[in-house]
Amino acid sequence: MTTLSAFFKPTTGQIFALQFPGRFLQQDLYAWDTNKAGIYGQFVKPTVVNESEFRLVDQLYDVGQVIGAPSGINLSIVYEQVLNNLIPGVPTSAINFQKQQSQIRDWLLKDVPTSGWVKDLIAAQHNTGTTAAAASTPTTSGPAGAARSINASSAINPDSKPQFAVSDKLGNDNKVNRMELSQALTQEYLAAKQAWELERDDMIKNAKGEDLDALTRRLAHITAVRESQLASKYADAVVRGYSHVIRQYLGYMDIKTPAETLQDAKDSLRESAMSSLDGSMKIYPIQMSPVDWFQSLSTSFTMEDLTMNADVIAQQLDIKSRQIDNLNARLASIQANPKQSVKDLQEKLDRRRRMTRRLPSSRLAT
Repeated sequence: MTTLSAFFKPTTGQIFALQFPGRFLQQDLYAWDTNKAGIYGQFVKPTVVNESEFRLVDQLYDVGQVIGAPSGINLSIVYEQVLNNLIPGVPTSAINFQKQQSQIRDWLLKDVPTSGWVKDLIAAQHNTGTTAAAASTPTTSGPAGAARSINASSAINPDSKPQFAVSDKLGNDNKVNRMELSQALTQEYLAAKQAWELERDDMIKNAKGEDLDALTRRLAHITAVRESQLASKYADAVVRGYSHVIRQYLGYMDIKTPAETLQDAKDSLRESAMSSLDGSMKIYPIQMSPVDWFQSLSTSFTMEDLTMNADVIAQQLDIKSRQIDNLNARLASIQANPKQSVKDLQEKLDRRRRMTRRLPSSRLAT
């Protein structure tokens, strides 16, 4: 075992174990056509093969250098029991942090007064979901076309469907909570930025030959203006919409607790489970690498070779070695004789054969 462990060199957390007597794995239980599987091998693997592989790796063994048969305990069952017996703790610091999160949530959902144009902006976003600037529309060259393109809320695409995530809660008092206000102003900035990018791309794509010179001159004059307009919209999102403050507070809100992590593990285990073909146990998908590992199960060894006593194997090797020595000695003696003596012996043998053939005919004549 020391020699084998030194040869395989198990890493940290691993132990080399030898199963004795040897276990024979039937290749037919794991074989399938992997020639055309490619990188999608794990997705097209037959269900029967996946179940056989899972039953193989799901078995647990006793810890030791020499092990026998499986212990009868399944890894999947033990893992599920461990998950169900874990109870997340609630330290005092977590309780205080939850109180702070509740205060942050109240601040984010507090209604604040808005201007009239902000009300129209939110109403337009709720009615259509996207502005016409986000769609690919023909643009007009010159300052007039530039103004219409950069103003994302100036035109509405009637064919688009509402996609704004937050419900429209604007009332007669023109108030909306900070989250909705920040999302509305950020959406306005992003739509205007997309409109400018699409307009600029259309201008470059449609210009050919001599028009490129005029296009470069036009872009040199209007690019700075468009970027200033975008900067103003971004400033509205920062100042009026509290975008930086809200993102800062979201960093304190979007935190996964140990209880949520534990629940994610339970959900993943439950969603990935499948029933076995006989319905007796749960089967989980596994990935054996390489996918054609079962081909290595076909070897020239027999069950006798794997389970035979070492002393018997040594005796058979000694007998075979002696037979080889005897054959080599006979070969050397034959090669050492002169070729003429071999010819003489061959002639004597031929004469003896001819005499043997004549004996039956002479006896019949008498």
